[in-house]
Amino acid sequence: MKRPRPVLGGAAAATRAAARAATGAAAWATTWAIGAGCAYAAADAPWADEAAAAQVQARIGLPRPLALAASWDRELIEQAYASLGAQLAALHKQAVLAPALDVLRDVRRGDASASFGEDPYLTGELGAAAVLGLQAPRAGRAQIAAVVGHFAGPQLPPPGSDLGPMPVSPRELREVFAAPFEAVLSRAHPAGVLLSDNEIDGLPSQANPALVQMLKQDWHYAGAVLASPRGLRGLVDVYHLAATPTQALALAQQAGADGVAGEAKAPVAEAATGTAFSAAGSTGVSAAVSTAVLAQRAARESIVLLKNDGTLPLTANAKTAVLRVADATAATLAHVDVPTGTFVLVLSGRIPPPSPALTDLVSRASAVLAGFELGTQGRAALDDALAGRINPGGKLPLSLARNAGQLPMFYSVKPSAGRGYLFDTTQPLFPFGWGLSYTHFELGAPQLAAATVRVGEPAQVSVEVRNSGARTGAQVVQLYLRHRASSTTQPVKQLVGFARVTLAPGEHQTLRFDVAPAQRLLCNEAMHRVEEPGDYELMSGANSAELQSTTLKVLSP
Repeated sequence: MKRPRPVLGGAAAATRAAARAATGAAAWATTWAIGAGCAYAAADAPWADEAAAAQVQARIGLPRPLALAASWDRELIEQAYASLGAQLAALHKQAVLAPALDVLRDVRRGDASASFGEDPYLTGELGAAAVLGLQAPRAGRAQIAAVVGHFAGPQLPPPGSDLGPMPVSPRELREVFAAPFEAVLSRAHPAGVLLSDNEIDGLPSQANPALVQMLKQDWHYAGAVLASPRGLRGLVDVYHLAATPTQALALAQQAGADGVAGEAKAPVAEAATGTAFSAAGSTGVSAAVSTAVLAQRAARESIVLLKNDGTLPLTANAKTAVLRVADATAATLAHVDVPTGTFVLVLSGRIPPPSPALTDLVSRASAVLAGFELGTQGRAALDDALAGRINPGGKLPLSLARNAGQLPMFYSVKPSAGRGYLFDTTQPLFPFGWGLSYTHFELGAPQLAAATVRVGEPAQVSVEVRNSGARTGAQVVQLYLRHRASSTTQPVKQLVGFARVTLAPGEHQTLRFDVAPAQRLLCNEAMHRVEEPGDYELMSGANSAELQSTTLKVLSP
């Protein structure tokens, strides 16, 4: 289905007056609305910015995106965002700045909880599910237009802003930080892409023709590419590339931007035209499910059992202490009143920063249960997990470091990384994809349908998983790939597939994965995206650290 370029409705005159008062510069208000005066800031405005979306998400009780990512459940996330979209549509919103597709490589970043984690593939898969949910057809048209951000590059640690120079090479930008956008744009067709406020190699993303070229020419994206009000203001006030707002807007337009997010004329809200988006790839979920039921399910699926020596689940007469730590900081962790004897550590709220105090608490606890910003049902879900009324099945969407000196930490490092000079381990406190269960799963080694394929051909991989324990439980089987030899250095492993499956005691299932040729591409020395013949190691397991492998040989065409 061809998707026509949509047009968004206008904002109230009072909003523009507020913008003029807030900035003290009438010139800004005649070009675009900024700051608190943005068109999406007013309660009756057709836009919902990230803060407004987060508020609605919290009001209906859903976990934050990073918590949802711990579920590794595409269908759940599509349903959660379908519910969010329905709520925003009921508030007469036509467009929303969501989801964020930023790859989180440093937990010190300000709004880390808005991310889907550290991995480009996981972020792309969950981001596509979120967009399909938001733009789900309702009464013959999309319920709301999704504008994904922030394109592109890593985000800074505190003060948590993406405004500033980003230390990223063109190859890393393409293979890591742009990868989720390419996946989401090709599969879920969001209405718009929001350019980041950062700068890369001396060029602010708001006025970077190469970034827009990647979207429109390399990927043939037909949606709207949008500048941000803050980013345009930054071209004048921060980066000093323009002397006036008019010049800043002209720079963005010359780079290829189609409009400004929140502006009345921004071409993104296809919902306003009454034309439906393509729902290709959607699982067909409905937003009609009770928000309370959905919030409960989301909270339960997003709990991660990090450690357990058999203390959990607690029995009715257990004398084990439960130490609850919420929204911890390094300072508060250092002054926690640790119980004597056996205790269970429950981490909730924001992800705690890496610190010796946290590492010590984890080492002393008999069990550790984590649920980060689980929403209104979080406390009840954690209590259910402690008592064994539910069986945790979540997996970490990011690596948890032992100390701040290890940051940024992520599993998909290059072969030369991680050797270190510190008198300490380079291993994480808990690796990416980690999560235990109250039951026991046995995973078979990956099996190839054909050990040899040619360039351009997919590879089929199967993995058998069996619940050999006494409880029903969920397991997330993960598939990783590594180039044995390549023209440019590649990560030691990178996620290329995953599946969450729930099995009763004694039940088993064979999961099948297709590794597409696109998942074997790399940027060669000439920065061309190519698939190279050679040997590829395919690894499967329940987390990124404990894997079994097989070898796939890719021949020339």
